[in-house]
Amino acid sequence: MAKVSPDGREVWQANAKGSNWRRIGGPARNLYAGGAGLFAVDPATGRILKYANVPDVWTPIGTAGVGLAVGADSVYRIGEDLTVSRWTGRDSEWTPLGITASSLATTN
Repeated sequence: MAKVSPDGREVWQANAKGSNWRRIGGPARNLYAGGAGLFAVDPATGRILKYANVPDVWTPIGTAGVGLAVGADSVYRIGEDLTVSRWTGRDSEWTPLGITASSLATTN
């Protein structure tokens, strides 16, 4: 379990019981979590940062765009142009999926 402090200046993480909070990072605009890990968006740069499970160690993996979702082993990003791409853990390499967010929203 993780949260951003009310002033947005720190990221905190709790143990599995939701107690014993500890500071693990600096400023963040949003947090995203899933099987692929814990990710934050840097409010100053708009970069997506992956938490390395060590306090204050975050690795940039790309630019946030307008939306993110974290899956079991991938991160999905909606870019400024509404194209959808996927990150699977290789540095900051994103693979375009050939679809747009608007096509996903209209699919039944």
